Amino acid sequence: MQQNFEISLLDKIKTPIINKFYDLNRIKGRANKQDDVWVVRHNSDIIAACRVQNISGHLFLCTLFVTDKMRQKGIAKSLIRHLISSYKNTEYRDITTFSYTHLTGLYLSTGFNLYQTLPEPLAIMLNNYLN
Repeated sequence: MQQNFEISLLDKIKTPIINKFYDLNRIKGRANKQDDVWVVRHNSDIIAACRVQNISGHLFLCTLFVTDKMRQKGIAKSLIRHLISSYKNTEYRDITTFSYTHLTGLYLSTGFNLYQTLPEPLAIMLNNYLN
């Protein structure tokens, strides 16, 4: 990423800031203080964000969003790679996500794999989402 972009883990007390960011961009996801919220800033403005939830001991990446004017600049890819690297040496090495079909290539290019079988807590979550 270019030097004028900064990726960081948002302090838990600042969770309402990310919900305002999501609201302004008409994103349905809502962060809570249990989530790890990662942000990308450009000139101190939040231009991208995502949440990482701990679902019964499994990390789940959700609500990844990059503002329209900042897309196609590698920001999402850099953010994903950064957070994967950040969790690599923790007890949570694997991160799972449910991606839109048109974004599968993005996730595969950052190190995600396609799975036929999900851990049970995530399979239940996906089933609830789909139904």
